[in-house]
Amino acid sequence: MIMDKDIILDEEKTNTETNPAVGAVANEEDKNEVADKVNEKKPSSNKKLFAGIGSGLILLVIIISVVVTTVMMNQKKAEENASIIDDSSEEEGEEEEVPAENTALEAGSVTVEVGGRAITYSGAYVVDGVKATIVSGEYASAVDNQAVFLVVNGGSLTINGDVTISKTGSEGFQGRGDEYSFYGLNSAVVVVGEGSSVTIKGAKITTDVSGANAVAATGGGKATIKNVEIATSQDGSRG
Repeated sequence: MIMDKDIILDEEKTNTETNPAVGAVANEEDKNEVADKVNEKKPSSNKKLFAGIGSGLILLVIIISVVVTTVMMNQKKAEENASIIDDSSEEEGEEEEVPAENTALEAGSVTVEVGGRAITYSGAYVVDGVKATIVSGEYASAVDNQAVFLVVNGGSLTINGDVTISKTGSEGFQGRGDEYSFYGLNSAVVVVGEGSSVTIKGAKITTDVSGANAVAATGGGKATIKNVEIATSQDGSRG
């Protein structure tokens, strides 16, 4: 029996050695098996590759979105700041426009209650509840107890420019001190009542009669004077 086994083994060896095709077939089968195993692994590697590329693209898109959003926000802030800067520079450089022409005004009389007392005022140029501007010219009154400019009932008068205001007359100051001193009768510019106002810039005011103030504001009226030349020369006359 041992001899038979050896004979069989020898025969298989002999067949392999004497018939190369048999060995070649065996080797080819081994190669095919290895190739199949490699091919089985390739899909897994491709999936990982594609997954990595996809993740990278998503990350890139997120980064681009953040950068674009940041740039847009910074640009918007810059525009807002520029707008704010432009607006403030305009405000600083703005000056109140002065009309080129004088407002047409007429003479008249108005009775106004001041401190519980009814006072009748008279003016050569009356600003009664309206807005008026004087930018040039000479304005005067020689009528006793008449103001050159009278502003009442919430009126607003702006005198700005080369303007001369003169007040003269013959009325005596004696015995009428309160009317002249506290109520402004016979003054050059008189402002009476709440809401009434006058602003005078760069003008010249002169009075040459007793009790004639240059500017008088009473009963809540408001007067603003800047760079005005004032000259008063008689009794009871003040600036």
